[in-house]
Amino acid sequence: MRMNPCPKWDQALLRGKYSVVCAHVEHNGLQIRPEYLDVEKHKDAIGIAAAKDLEAKYNYDVYYFKKTKKKAAGLIVESVHWSLGRGLSEK
Repeated sequence: MRMNPCPKWDQALLRGKYSVVCAHVEHNGLQIRPEYLDVEKHKDAIGIAAAKDLEAKYNYDVYYFKKTKKKAAGLIVESVHWSLGRGLSEK
């Protein structure tokens, strides 16, 4: 049996290379940079700092900050809350 002439050899070769790369990623996974783990660990503090900067710069009046005390550790933890304005939110 003869092979049909394929006018798109470049596309077929590219698809083959792509399949090799996909198989490699599926088998080995993707590498995660160590900096991502630091961001994940401190994401709450980063979010609070970003919200404070936005409030200070633009005075949107949509974020309010609440400090709560955790009973078990005796720590004071700051959290950020979103509202439709300070007058419309329950604090």
